[in-house]
Amino acid sequence: MRFLILLLWLLVWLFPSDETLIRDALASKTTLLTTIEPGSETNDLQFLSVLLKDKRIISLGEATHGTSEFFKAKHRLLEYLVEQEGYRLFGIEENFALCSLLNAYVLHGKGEAKQLLTSLYVWPWQTQEVLAMINWMRAYNIRQLNANEKIKFFGIDMQQGYDAMEELKTFFKLTDQDFYQTLVASSPSIANKQEKIMYVADSATIEKIDFVLQKNKNHYQSLTSEKAWQLSLQHANILRQHYQMRKAYDKVKQGKVSYRQLTQSRDSSMAINVKWILDQEGPNSKIVLWAHNAHISQGGYPGYKDASMGSYLKRIYGKQVYAIGFDCLAGTYTGLGGSPRKLGVQTLPTVEKGSFTDIINQLNKPIVYIDFKTATADTLLNKWLESPQTIRYHGSTATGILPNCFDAMIFIRNTTATKPLYPIDK
Repeated sequence: MRFLILLLWLLVWLFPSDETLIRDALASKTTLLTTIEPGSETNDLQFLSVLLKDKRIISLGEATHGTSEFFKAKHRLLEYLVEQEGYRLFGIEENFALCSLLNAYVLHGKGEAKQLLTSLYVWPWQTQEVLAMINWMRAYNIRQLNANEKIKFFGIDMQQGYDAMEELKTFFKLTDQDFYQTLVASSPSIANKQEKIMYVADSATIEKIDFVLQKNKNHYQSLTSEKAWQLSLQHANILRQHYQMRKAYDKVKQGKVSYRQLTQSRDSSMAINVKWILDQEGPNSKIVLWAHNAHISQGGYPGYKDASMGSYLKRIYGKQVYAIGFDCLAGTYTGLGGSPRKLGVQTLPTVEKGSFTDIINQLNKPIVYIDFKTATADTLLNKWLESPQTIRYHGSTATGILPNCFDAMIFIRNTTATKPLYPIDK
């Protein structure tokens, strides 16, 4: 019996499995990150300076919208990118118009951060982790004497249109009382949050707003500024994007088009909004984006393919974009689950053996950074990564060619649910 055991051990040692060879190759092509905690020393992040040289857009993903460790790691990366790499713009997967209030807080201290976060329409960002990041932004800006060095906070999404209409009313109240009264009559203010979420401006009103803005451009700019006029035009674009997305959603429900049409409508709009932000902020501006892995992916992500925000940004900005996905092994997350589905703390299912998640976990490192360009320089890893690999996707999984989807991946072994600002079902 001892002889057989010894023989088996010898065979494994002499002829390691493909999985073992891949794991060993990964060990030399990955970087250990020492912590996810914001405010920590950044010696372990200094290697990013070379990888991110000449990048204008850094996209930070997440496998779930409710993982505390993802949020903390992204906060820490934001601190590094702002303080050491010169990024001054931040964009999140959230309502464009509503985020102007958060921007006013970050820049000027207007309002109260927690109250502003809880006024958002979607739950993922209403957490202690995001609140800590926003308060760090505010504290950073207070220290800056030069206004050009301050961080700006943007929403890049267009899933709601009500607040864009309210911003337009404010603009026209200053510049065109007659048209302001027309908008008030056709789109009265709404107090109920659910009704705000369901609000959709009609196509004729959107086109009329655009026409009036263009026709009276010089007059409106003389009463306000070019910047105020450009912002109002963007709010009109948000209304149009929202209208088009809702039309696509209705067609999906009716079975007239595929779900891809809906993702294409939303993600192309988010990419357009990122471009608008960069155009407004000038040719030297750089932005850090915060969104789900699916949105920042640059091609090949299941259900999104070439219709993700990241794929559109890649077409526009090419090598100036760098997308970092996030994956994890085990733990909990805040999300929808159960029957009937409700928001609460969910447990991640066991990962598939042989998946990307499983193999990178075998490195026995709690936090791992893998740059796919560096990794695919290895012949064995290139062959492995050029085949479909499975990673986390909310409470399920997604399979794709990872180097096509992302430039890098951060793997965090054990994770916990985000800490909401309000009680939720456990």
